[in-house]
Amino acid sequence: MTEASPRQMLDAATGAAQRARAQRHYRAAPFVLLGVVEMLVVVQPYLWRRIADIDVLPGLIPTLAVMVLVVAGVYGGSRPSTPRHGRAAFGITAGVTAAIVALTVTVGETALPDSAAWWIAGAVLSGVPMVALGAFVRNRSAVGDDGRARS
Repeated sequence: MTEASPRQMLDAATGAAQRARAQRHYRAAPFVLLGVVEMLVVVQPYLWRRIADIDVLPGLIPTLAVMVLVVAGVYGGSRPSTPRHGRAAFGITAGVTAAIVALTVTVGETALPDSAAWWIAGAVLSGVPMVALGAFVRNRSAVGDDGRARS
């Protein structure tokens, strides 16, 4: 092995890493869409009770939605292409959203089943973390690792 060989290998690895980082681009739309879906899922027990007069396991769908959300957060955060700070953002966002949905559904089902204000406020709050994650992802994708805007 010559003296220039390690330097050439290091330069090649650095170039490959820069190309991989340049190709990494996350879309914000899926996160915003997931936030809207969370809003609709959280408000559905109230809608079932008020519109269809159905009172059989209305908290089942939000519970399943939270389980899917947590699995999606863990999966998205564990991907090898996820940026360093994105892993924490995925986990925190999934956890906060799950806590808001659990609180809204639990208190709404037990204490405030007919309060539209409770269900709508809980639905809007459950969508906020995902929309914020979408904004975070959009801002992180628009700026490269060197701090300059991508073209």
